[in-house]
Amino acid sequence: MIGLGLLNTPQHYTVITFAAIGAGLKFIDDTFDENVFDKRFAGVVAPALVIMALIMSANDTAAATLLLSILLAVIFAGKVDNLVFKVNAFVFLVLFCVTASFNLLWFHLAILTAAGIIDERGNDYIDSQHDTSKFLRAFFAHRCMMKVSMLLLCVFSPLSWLYFFALLAFDAAYDSVKWLSDCKKERKGVTATES
Repeated sequence: MIGLGLLNTPQHYTVITFAAIGAGLKFIDDTFDENVFDKRFAGVVAPALVIMALIMSANDTAAATLLLSILLAVIFAGKVDNLVFKVNAFVFLVLFCVTASFNLLWFHLAILTAAGIIDERGNDYIDSQHDTSKFLRAFFAHRCMMKVSMLLLCVFSPLSWLYFFALLAFDAAYDSVKWLSDCKKERKGVTATES
């Protein structure tokens, strides 16, 4: 494997980096799926996210495990559904194989990937207007299965709490961009109705 030691990311930037990746992924998603944001800017953000994720993965086993579990979950759940995501996911996986150490936390990877798939399936279920309890609707709207799994892994295995907060930052940033996107779509709808 080729190491990227010279590009080492200080550990205290981990939470910020995960937040940036979460926000960037939702930004790209809503740009190309919903036509909400500027495509030229999204075209710059996409490779930047790949580079950030690769730097973290090459130098931090736990971060690599978490990032890979998120990516595998969306792939297995069929959520890589636009060309930009497909290209960037492919590039990340190829470069990951070249640059990252495969000394991954395999048990954690399996648990988090499975939890992520459950989150994606649950999110689809509540989005399809099935009648569910408020608890389940909130649980899957915020994709809490992976959060609960990470919490348990931090409690019962020697995994730093840093990665639980990194996951929270990822999801909070993702949800924040979703909120901004929804507001922008709502404004566009109001403007279209008025005209």
